[in-house]
Amino acid sequence: FSILDWTLLLNKAKNLSGNGSRGMRNITKSELAEHASEHDMWCVLSGKVYNIAPFINYHPGGKAILIPHAGTDMTALFNKYHSWVNIDSMIGALCIGSYVDDDKAEDELENVHRSMEPPKPRPL
Repeated sequence: FSILDWTLLLNKAKNLSGNGSRGMRNITKSELAEHASEHDMWCVLSGKVYNIAPFINYHPGGKAILIPHAGTDMTALFNKYHSWVNIDSMIGALCIGSYVDDDKAEDELENVHRSMEPPKPRPL
């Protein structure tokens, strides 16, 4: 497969990211790490999480360079070889969410729980 084949697929396919109609969401390091195989491969690029499994067979450098880094932040690796490439135009359709560290996600969840508590009664 070639990048031209990938471009044709991008123009024809719907929902390449595999997220259905769920839209963007926050994804933690621990969840990212669960998607670290050739057929279920997520990565972080510049703070965004992508499901790159549909793309790996079209990657010009081959999938062998991507597989060892599956389920991790690949920003440094991407910038080393492709700093001039516009990520959004190449694989933007594969974006599934934003990367957050596990501690921040726990804090956000705790804030949500606190906001759901009923208000305390005021003394008369």
